[in-house]
Amino acid sequence: MEPVFLKLRKGLHQRLCDELVTLRELEGGRKVYNMCDHHNGASVDLAAGMVEAMGFPCGTGPGKTEPGALFTRVIREYIKNAFGHLSHLRPGTWEFPLKAVEITGYEQYEHLRRLDDLLEKYPVIRTAFAGDYLIKPDIVVARSRVPDDKINAPEILVGDGPAVTMASLREAARGKGGILHASISCKWTMRSDRSQNVRTEALNLIRNRKGRIPHIVAVTMEPLPSRLASIAMGTGDLDCTYHVALNELLKAAKNSRHEDAREMLNMLVDGGRLRDVSDLPMDLAI
Repeated sequence: MEPVFLKLRKGLHQRLCDELVTLRELEGGRKVYNMCDHHNGASVDLAAGMVEAMGFPCGTGPGKTEPGALFTRVIREYIKNAFGHLSHLRPGTWEFPLKAVEITGYEQYEHLRRLDDLLEKYPVIRTAFAGDYLIKPDIVVARSRVPDDKINAPEILVGDGPAVTMASLREAARGKGGILHASISCKWTMRSDRSQNVRTEALNLIRNRKGRIPHIVAVTMEPLPSRLASIAMGTGDLDCTYHVALNELLKAAKNSRHEDAREMLNMLVDGGRLRDVSDLPMDLAI
């Protein structure tokens, strides 16, 4: 029997090839895939090898001019479906909002809404706050708080009295809101400005929280290892970067003439900074 996560991964690749990946023709008749930089030979070669290894037919033509929104929607559905198979490892009621949601809707960042209201009232002090701290992650995973009847299902754990009156997970203590479990940035391709935006959002999530840090990750289809390194290298901001077709990209790099790209890709993988998207749902179960 084929493992569920392998089947889901194949389904993700097929949908991406059906709806997003396009082979477009440039001037002079040269054909390239729409996630590559056609000015960069390694990007062109690795994208072609990666798509070939994925094994699904793709469309032709210019492709979507703004693929990011559809890419985000496809990845969100994949993560939601895969995570749903892990309830035995990570029980709870989980939310995967369809639209981008400001982090102020979740416990760790509720105070930022009150802060923003204060800054609107007294704009002269806004200069003391650098950057945009009211972030809307591409994909949000949140855990709903738990009512007392579920908490007390195995035995009476909580009730009236001066115990467990401020616990984040208890609905009776904190209300019906949720807890931000993961912030996921989705980038169809990775350019220097995009990687910087992801890092800036990650640092804001870390610095401006009250409570636990959510999982902070990025998902991309970028074929060029040096551009993957711009977001995957280093520690302290993102947990990890996940590639939609890492195994296929590794195969393409192994069979290519681009030794420096192959070495960079292997370094990112061996260093634990780059994983396949199929690893992400289980990593979120931690």
